Amino acid sequence: MYSRPLSTHTAGGGWTDHNAALGTLQYYYADSGTVDGNTVLWGGLQDNGTSKQVISSFDPFVQAEASQPFGGDGGATLVDPQDGNKVLTEYTDLTPAITQDGGKTWTDVTPGDPNPQFIAPIEADSASPSSDLYAGGEFLWHSSKGYDTTAADWQKVFDAGAGNSISAIGVSGGTGYAAFCGPCWPGYTSGTGFRRGLIANTGADGTWHALDLSTVPSGCDAVPDRYITGIAVDAADADHAYISVSGYARHWMVGPDDPGVGHVFETADGGTCWHDVSGTLIDAPANDVLFLGSGRLVVATDVGVFASGDDGATWGKVGMNLPHTIVEDLGLTPSGDILAATHGRGLWQISQDALTPAS
Repeated sequence: MYSRPLSTHTAGGGWTDHNAALGTLQYYYADSGTVDGNTVLWGGLQDNGTSKQVISSFDPFVQAEASQPFGGDGGATLVDPQDGNKVLTEYTDLTPAITQDGGKTWTDVTPGDPNPQFIAPIEADSASPSSDLYAGGEFLWHSSKGYDTTAADWQKVFDAGAGNSISAIGVSGGTGYAAFCGPCWPGYTSGTGFRRGLIANTGADGTWHALDLSTVPSGCDAVPDRYITGIAVDAADADHAYISVSGYARHWMVGPDDPGVGHVFETADGGTCWHDVSGTLIDAPANDVLFLGSGRLVVATDVGVFASGDDGATWGKVGMNLPHTIVEDLGLTPSGDILAATHGRGLWQISQDALTPAS
């Protein structure tokens, strides 16, 4: 974007360049760690590999390094919070690789799934992020080897079924949830419609099983038949969790049956009963959800980041300077700041102190 005043009438010249500080990187995922006291931000980019940015502890506005250690498409990205040189990043179709030296060398650790999504979810257990990794395709995969994982270390813990693909994963302390869809692209190639589901290993025996979303207990809300994008598990109680749901409303159908209404849902009993906690949240696709405890929620949407301090009753937009842009992924930096990965405006770091929703 360039501009010049209307009072300038010369042929050329007089233009002001507004692009110098415009970040336009398209992130799918991002994560962070520390190296020698510096914060290291890693993220998977559409068509532009995996980026690495080292933020100096002496001057947070100066990058000590900005590089692309991994090429091709970049997808799900995990960083060992204790060592920012240890990273798992994904190419397409659940083909991850791991580095332990900050991107100088990489080891392929593909689990060999038959039906992953183009950008497949990979998550760490929030209670043991250095050792327990989960990946999703048709199968839910688990490795207890952390960043020492090899391709042979992935173990199948659940089969979502032929034709299904896992879309989101959230685990804390070995207990968690995963969402799947199948077909995931209604009418585009299959013409057979859309179906979604949830699995969990909540319950007394701790085995992974499908949750019954077709039965809605009295006093509970139905989970919409739409794409489930993100999962947040309460570190203090894994039976307590949140999911984010994509989809737009239809302007000609407003009311309780609106197919786009409802973007954040909460369970307190391991997935039997769900409650819509979207409250005043904007009606736009939600792409990820983060639970900060004490009723504090943060949600990434197609039009920015929104926060609630009252467990979803009321919401407000976060970040006065954060653009109205697609935010794909949320996480926490080692210092506890929110790391927001946008699909078109780069990475944004937001202090939790700034989460008071703006009017």
